[in-house]
Amino acid sequence: MFGKIYRALSRRAYNMVFILFHKGVQMLGKGILRNTYCDNRGLDNTIAIDAGASLINCRILFKGNHNKLFIHCGTHLKNVTFWFEGNGNSIDVGENVTMEGNVDIDACEGHSIIIGDDCMFSHGISVRTTDSHSIIDARGKRINPAKNISIGRHVWIGMDCLILKGTVIPENSIVGARSMVTSSLKATVGSLLAGSPARVIKNNVSWNRKLI
Repeated sequence: MFGKIYRALSRRAYNMVFILFHKGVQMLGKGILRNTYCDNRGLDNTIAIDAGASLINCRILFKGNHNKLFIHCGTHLKNVTFWFEGNGNSIDVGENVTMEGNVDIDACEGHSIIIGDDCMFSHGISVRTTDSHSIIDARGKRINPAKNISIGRHVWIGMDCLILKGTVIPENSIVGARSMVTSSLKATVGSLLAGSPARVIKNNVSWNRKLI
C-alpha cells in the first residue's frame, strides 16, 4: 500500500515540476513521465497521457503552436523522440503499444500520425510526415508536400525501419527489419512487408508477442 501511495505522489510531483518548467504546454491525464524532457517553442501545445501509460527516457519537442500528443492506456514507451514542427500537428499512439528505443516520430507541416492499438515497434525506427526540405520543379513549385501517416492496430515494425509520409499500413501486418515504407505501398489486412521500398511478401498472416 505504501509503495502505491509513494509512486502516486512521485508521479504527481514530477508532473507538477514538468508543467512548471514547460509553460505553454498543457499536461493532461494521469500517466507516468520518468526522465522525460520537453523543449517547448510554441503556445497551446498539449501532452495527454492516460492512466496506465508511461513515457520513460523520452523527448518531446514542440516547434510551433496547437500541437497535440496523445498516449493511451497501457502503452509503454522508452527512448522515443516526438518532434512537432509547424502548427496543428498531432501524434496519437493507441492502447497497449510498446516501443523498444531509439524511435523518432515526427509530425510536421500540420499533419498527423496515428498508431493503432497493440502495435509493437522494435528499435531504430523513424516515422516522418515530411521530407524536411523542399523539392522544386522547373517552375519553382514544391512537389513534395507533407502527408499524414496511418498505422493500423496490431502492427509489428522491425528494427531500423523508415516509415515515410503518406504511408498507410493495414492492421495485423508485419514490417520486416530495415524496410522503407512509402505511400506507394498497396497492402491489405494481414500482410508481411519487406524491402526498400517495401512490398507485400506474403498475405493472410498475423503475429504474436509470445514465442510459441
